[in-house]
Amino acid sequence: MFTTGLQSRSGIASTSAGSSATNLDDFYPHPVSRRRRSKEPPSAAANLLTGWEKPALAAVVLLILVLISACIFALHVSFRVTRIDYELSDPDAPLPPATVKLLERLAEERVSETIADAKMKIALEVERTSKQLMMEKVHDKLSHLAAAHRRDGSGSAGALPAQSAPGRRSIPGDLLFTNLAAFQKEYMDKVVKDLRPRPKYTGPLDMEEEITKLAKRLGDEWKARGSPAKEKPHYILSYWEKHPPWPFQKIRDGLNRETGVIAVSAPFTDDYYQGELERGTFWQLKNEGHIMLGISSYEHFPGEIINPSDNRHVRKNPDDWNVYMAMDGWLHCMRNPDAFLPPGIPRALISESDFTNPMRKDGGGVLIPQGYEKQYDFIYINQGGGWNDYNRNFTLARECLKLMAEWGYKIVVLSRDVSKDPMLAPYVAKGQIVVHKSELWRDFLKLLETVRTLFTPNIADASPRVAAESMSLNVSLLMNYNIVGGWKYVTDKTGVYFTGTGDLKAAIDKLRSPEFQAGLNPRQWFMDNWGTLNAGLRLRAFLELTVGKERMQEAFKMRASKGNRRRLLRR
Repeated sequence: MFTTGLQSRSGIASTSAGSSATNLDDFYPHPVSRRRRSKEPPSAAANLLTGWEKPALAAVVLLILVLISACIFALHVSFRVTRIDYELSDPDAPLPPATVKLLERLAEERVSETIADAKMKIALEVERTSKQLMMEKVHDKLSHLAAAHRRDGSGSAGALPAQSAPGRRSIPGDLLFTNLAAFQKEYMDKVVKDLRPRPKYTGPLDMEEEITKLAKRLGDEWKARGSPAKEKPHYILSYWEKHPPWPFQKIRDGLNRETGVIAVSAPFTDDYYQGELERGTFWQLKNEGHIMLGISSYEHFPGEIINPSDNRHVRKNPDDWNVYMAMDGWLHCMRNPDAFLPPGIPRALISESDFTNPMRKDGGGVLIPQGYEKQYDFIYINQGGGWNDYNRNFTLARECLKLMAEWGYKIVVLSRDVSKDPMLAPYVAKGQIVVHKSELWRDFLKLLETVRTLFTPNIADASPRVAAESMSLNVSLLMNYNIVGGWKYVTDKTGVYFTGTGDLKAAIDKLRSPEFQAGLNPRQWFMDNWGTLNAGLRLRAFLELTVGKERMQEAFKMRASKGNRRRLLRR
């Protein structure tokens, strides 16, 4: 069939070849374009639209995503703002950690600035007041002499010879222009004169046995009455207060009332104006009727201060020894008190650290063991700087820390950066010594409980409070035998002594031995012998035995009457 078609077409072509009027196009059909929507070929405009349509679509999608993200973020911010308003209105809601740290830093800076400003204001005020008092005294003296001169001059000479009248009216020049240095000395002698001299004490200087018996009797009587909270019999050595400022510390009773007893816990400063202010404060308090006690809470005080970085010294002003001799009693921490304390004044072996409360549990800190896992064998505490390095005996400490690290013990050093110390840096790199920055007290106590033993190489330290805190948390003691105070805390129940690198290994071996560990119970020993109640009963017993109940009552009434007068004035 296909062949036949070709032949017929060929025949037509041959018969028609001679005719010039015949057009071959008439025999070939022309294709007719069929326009279909789906088959229509793209035009140039359509090709141009495809070139920009895809990026535009992507941009639109991106814009939609951005808008959705912005809406979500706005909702999140709105929720956080609402939450913050709620937290700020809720007094029990905790502050964010960053806010707490910022507030603590701002508070520390504000306190430092306030103390510096206060010192400057006190110095200026003392200088201004001293000048004013001197000028007023000189003015009064000259006014009195001038009045006497006018009185003598206005009277009739009577029968006196004329030549004697000028002699009566004249005033010697040494009276008109007094010697200001002599006048100042006389005035200052009157200011610091002891208007209430202590009666000569004739009893025994050390009464530890009598104090212990009376303290036990006071405690037993209170317990026999059912231990009423409103009749707590002990006294408390309070922390630093604003009035009067440190080194004065008020002694309060079990109800936190002022007793009229004030302790001086450190030498007066070497600064002239501040030192004079502290001396004047002492004599003012004593002459008002306060019972004044000295307490050894500062290096070798009242012995001489030998720390080369210190600005408080006992022998700097010779008048200070008169202050120490005027005390009604001394609370000390020394093995040999005769070498440090003024003679003839009753004394008791009571330290400031004895008043640590082993039952404390509040937002400031917890001294009740919380069961934290032990992570370190020893802890050494040193705030750094020349003053602390001397008091914490860093020279011996670094040698001992090196040896302990070599023996495989893990030590945490608090506040003193030893990572750059040539002797200790290699052990810091190995992790044998861990440097820990300063902490808030409550956080420090948590760290302290993770340690097995407190390492105390200190010598010029008057009964470190951290030793009492360690025992409260059932942490044992490794203490320098030659320490000024705190030596009384070391027993078979609490820890061991050492004197240097020579006997350090033997001391640690004894402390870590199973036999010694079996008898260790630092917390129970401290609670049985010291703590707020036991130390407070001993303090009250000491005052009753030496000062007497009558004078204690007078001092208490004096403080109560002054408090009433202040309240009336405020109204």
